[in-house]
Amino acid sequence: MSITFDCMIGAILVAFSIYTLLVRQFFPKHFDKLEPMKQYWGHKKGMAIHIIAYTAIPLIGGTLMMYNELN
Repeated sequence: MSITFDCMIGAILVAFSIYTLLVRQFFPKHFDKLEPMKQYWGHKKGMAIHIIAYTAIPLIGGTLMMYNELN
């Protein structure tokens, strides 16, 4: 079994989503787009949009890419 390009991209996406999850919790000022999103959309909607765009979608996409390549 060899690791393919798609599997590596999937792993990078999963790592990115974990990174954004941890940094958002411990160092929220690190994200330049988070504060403007919260100001424009409100705290809850801005945070939800940021979580979906930068954590959930890469996590789901990366997991599916790795799953498809490994099976």
